[in-house]
Amino acid sequence: MLFNFKINLIYIDMFKYKYFGHVSPKGAKLEDFIKKAGYEYVIIGENLAKGNFKSSKEVIEILMKSSKHRKNILEKEYKEIGVALKKGIFKGEMVWIVVQHFGKPLHRFHKSNLNLINLN
Repeated sequence: MLFNFKINLIYIDMFKYKYFGHVSPKGAKLEDFIKKAGYEYVIIGENLAKGNFKSSKEVIEILMKSSKHRKNILEKEYKEIGVALKKGIFKGEMVWIVVQHFGKPLHRFHKSNLNLINLN
């Protein structure tokens, strides 16, 4: 599945270059990883979390407290989701990194309908 493949690309990049964020130190953004994975989309979104989470419930509770993360989780336009988590040593600390990707793939829509979708 392309969503899982692109999440793996982001994990590899984050652990290799020791950063946590939506833009890599080399300037790569979510769109760059998606292009590399070959995922064609109408709309995309990303949530990231890092910490010593005790459960998946705790992760969701933390994400839902953030208005931007909550908006991604509840966005009705998204039709696909990819979720991955990895525990590892990050900057000398053992942590979980959680990545959620949301998307509306291009192939599900007739191109004439694309102008009706608000990407903002």
